[in-house]
Amino acid sequence: MPLEIHLAAIGILDGTAPGEIYVDDPGHPQSCLAHTSRRFFLSGAGHNPAFNYGLRELFLNSFYPRAAAAGEEAFSLFYASSGWENAIEGILLGKYPLKTRREYYELKAVQPGRGQRQAPGGFEIRPVDAALLSQAGLNNLDRLGAEIVSECPSVQAFLDTRFGFCAIKERDIAGWCLSEFNRDGRCEVGIETVEQFQRQGIGTALTRVLAEHARLIGISRIGWHCYASNVPSAATAVAAGFERIREYNAFLAFTDEAAALAAHGNACFHDRRYAEAASWYIRSMQTGRAPDWVGQNLEKAKKHI
Repeated sequence: MPLEIHLAAIGILDGTAPGEIYVDDPGHPQSCLAHTSRRFFLSGAGHNPAFNYGLRELFLNSFYPRAAAAGEEAFSLFYASSGWENAIEGILLGKYPLKTRREYYELKAVQPGRGQRQAPGGFEIRPVDAALLSQAGLNNLDRLGAEIVSECPSVQAFLDTRFGFCAIKERDIAGWCLSEFNRDGRCEVGIETVEQFQRQGIGTALTRVLAEHARLIGISRIGWHCYASNVPSAATAVAAGFERIREYNAFLAFTDEAAALAAHGNACFHDRRYAEAASWYIRSMQTGRAPDWVGQNLEKAKKHI
């Protein structure tokens, strides 16, 4: 999986995105970890025992505590070659990382005028600008702000270097679509629709508006990453004109053991391996910190055994 499809990784390496870089040998690097926010990128040689042991200590003593203190439930590890898969299991030993399938979509040609600000009935599409972010009385404004700073150093940095649009109904921000990691005529998409407003066409409308704005300011390639199991996200991308470019593997790591065990249970349940799912759910519940829904999912799994 080439890291070229990840603008975050490119930005870290060339200094246009905030992050950290760790290598085995600064003079002649063979293995590398690049990190920004909740994204970690591994490249170079995956079989490097000394470096991988150092990464294990770094995750255990720094990255996991830092993420937990920030209230982050999970982070993702992406890697450039399959040689890293066994290494990641060792680097995150005892943390139950979950291997997942992801998809990358890209929009390379925006039809002029297709993204006029036409929102579904009852909704208004507005730019995410300083006026909106300072407007009092809007519901979900805090969630929008949290999403902005999750992938950008600050709200001001977003206003200076990126752009986005949101859908508003009365006093509710119903959803948003934001550009991420803008650079060299490219950007990626960060999108979310508040649950009560889903399945009303908001995501597609916002994506088309963002794509039209991108075209007008000279951005010609827009990337979209999602989990392969996230059918609604993929459907929104296709409806907005994106094409699937490739699938790739990644690992999802959780800061809480109970959540990690429950996630494995869900993955097994999705694959209809119900006995394994039940085992993972039980282990999650035994920690005493399992999410409320784990017990319900355990009962569903038992019915299939």
